[in-house]
Amino acid sequence: MDISKCIYRVSQGLFFVILKLFFRLEIKGKGNIPQNGPAILVANHFSLLDPFVVTCCTNRIIHWLVASWVFRIKPFSFFAKRVPFFKVEPGKGNNREALKQATNLLSQNRIIGVFPEGKLSRNGELNPFLSGAAYIGIKSKAPIIPLYIDGTYKAFKGENNFLKWPKICVIIGGKFSLNGVYNPAYKDDIEKGSEFIKNRIAELKKEVKI
Repeated sequence: MDISKCIYRVSQGLFFVILKLFFRLEIKGKGNIPQNGPAILVANHFSLLDPFVVTCCTNRIIHWLVASWVFRIKPFSFFAKRVPFFKVEPGKGNNREALKQATNLLSQNRIIGVFPEGKLSRNGELNPFLSGAAYIGIKSKAPIIPLYIDGTYKAFKGENNFLKWPKICVIIGGKFSLNGVYNPAYKDDIEKGSEFIKNRIAELKKEVKI
């Protein structure tokens, strides 16, 4: 095992313990993430905790597409530079190389993670989805796994204290495919695919217990 995989595994175990201990992490539908073969994990994005939460949802190594500004945040940058993260510039249309790398990894039966909103939600609601996840899904023909993360939006609110942290729950939906439904050569099809992904994640939100 190389150093990056060692860092990933150790960090993964540490994240799981912290999230279980302080945030009572609950994962529903874990079996929906395949143990082998290509897959694209797509999730809502409320907090910088989100990639660590999703990392705990599978034993497989997730290759993340992450906004470049995140790499400037310490100590997150230490981790981001040593595990399989790819820098993207959300909404700027110059991410061809990152999208190509993601598609190539899927052809090698890897698993990638994407936050289609491209930025953190500031109000706990879903932002408009960008096109990257839909494009990769259509181009690669890989199955897409939707996840809804609840609780991270409240994780760093001022009303929290050491004895009372919000519970974090992840709901993992069933896989679906955009292959054969949309054409990656057409912008309108990619936008429709993005909206389809957003609707699937919104449906999972309804399963969160109030």
